[in-house]
Amino acid sequence: MQHSTSTRFSTTGSLPHQNASLNSIQRQRIRFFHRYQSERYHSLIESRFPGDFEEEQTRRLACFIAAEGSNPLANLSDTRLINMIDRLAYFKEILPAIQSRSLPARIPSPQEVRNIKDRALYRHLKSDGSKRKYKLAYLLMIHGDITTMPDVRQLIEELDDGSAVFLIHVDKKSEDLKAAVIDMIASREKALKSQLKKTNGEINSWDPTDVPGNVFMTSKSYEISWGHGSLMWCQLNGFWELLDLAEWEYVINLSASDYPLRKSREIAHILSQPKYKGRNHMDSWHVNTALAKRLLPFLHLKSPMFAEITVRHIDELGVMLPPFPRWTYVKHHQWMILTREFIEFLRSSDTVAHAFAYFEHTLIPDESFLGSVLKSFPQFKKKLSSSKRYVKWLPKQPHPEVLGLEAAESIGRRAGTA
Repeated sequence: MQHSTSTRFSTTGSLPHQNASLNSIQRQRIRFFHRYQSERYHSLIESRFPGDFEEEQTRRLACFIAAEGSNPLANLSDTRLINMIDRLAYFKEILPAIQSRSLPARIPSPQEVRNIKDRALYRHLKSDGSKRKYKLAYLLMIHGDITTMPDVRQLIEELDDGSAVFLIHVDKKSEDLKAAVIDMIASREKALKSQLKKTNGEINSWDPTDVPGNVFMTSKSYEISWGHGSLMWCQLNGFWELLDLAEWEYVINLSASDYPLRKSREIAHILSQPKYKGRNHMDSWHVNTALAKRLLPFLHLKSPMFAEITVRHIDELGVMLPPFPRWTYVKHHQWMILTREFIEFLRSSDTVAHAFAYFEHTLIPDESFLGSVLKSFPQFKKKLSSSKRYVKWLPKQPHPEVLGLEAAESIGRRAGTA
C-alpha cells in the first residue's frame, strides 16, 4: 500500500486522529496497515484454517481489507480509508506489464546489444525502430499436454493471413506444452527466414539476421486454476504485453478449443464497418441475487480436491462489496473482442486498478470484471455489442457443447458476412 492515497477525513476507530494526519505520516500509516493485516491474517487464517489457503493471495486480501477499512473484518472506519492504491507498486509483481515498456529515444543497433534478455526488448521492432502494425491481435491461452498442439497449430494456420499478431500464454504447469510451443515458433521463424531468402524478400527487422515472425510467447507464465484471479492476471498481463509488442486495433482472446469461422482479414473488415467500428464485443447481463455471491471475497485453496472448486468464501470475511458503489456489476461470458483504446484504459486507470485489487479475490472474476468496467464508464457503455462468437449451450449444462469441424463449416456458411 506504499504510495497509495487516503481519504482525507475518514476517522479510524483504532487511531486517535483523522486520516488527514496519516497522509503526512506515510510510514506510520503503512506500519499500521501492515501490523493490522498481519494480526487479521494470523487470528483468522493461521489459527482457524492452518494450511488451507494460498498464503500470498490471502495476505494480499488481508492487506486490502485493512487498508480499505470500512468492512466488517477490518472494522476500522465508516468510510474507505484508502482512496486509491498505487497501481504500479501494488501490481508490479503479479502484473509486470502494467508498466508500459518505454523504448529509448535512440534504438541501439543489434551489435550493441549482446544479452539475450535485452535483445528481446527490440527483436519485434522494424528496422527503423517502430512497432509493426496489424489489424488484429490474438491472445491465445492454452493448457494441458502436448496433445493440445495440433489444435494450436490449426488455429494459428487458419487465422494467420499476415494481418494479425499472436501472443501465446501456456499454463505454468504445462512444461512439455510450453516446450512444444517454443519449438513451433522457432520453426515458423526459420521457415519465414528461408522463404524471404529464396524470394529475395525484404527483411524489415531490427536485426536482419533474426526474423521474429508474428507469433510470440508471453514473458510471464501463470499457474491458472478455474474460479479465481489467475485467469484475469493472465488476460490483463497478456493484453498489456500486446500493447508493447505491436500496433493493432482489436484484441481477441482465444483458447485451443476455439475455431475461426472467418480469416483474420475478414474479421477485421467486419469490425471496421460503421456499425461496429470502435465498439467492444461481449455478451453480458446484470447480476441477479443468485449471482451476487460471486462478488464476495474468496480465498484460494492451496490443495483443491476438485478442479472446479478452487476457492472458498468463509463466513468470517463477512459481507463485503467492491469499492465503487456507483458501478454497474454484470456477469459476462469469457469470450470477447476488445478495442486497443479499452486495453490502454485498463492499463492506465487508477480507478480500474483499485477495483481490480478487490475483484482479483472474487469468484470467477474473468466473467465479471471486464464487463463491469465496460458498463460503468460512459465512453465504453454506449459502445458495446455482442461477442461475435458462436456458442451452443445445452439445456442445464455448465459448459457449451464441443462442435466438430463439419459443424463449424456449416455455421460459417450460415453466418454470412456479419
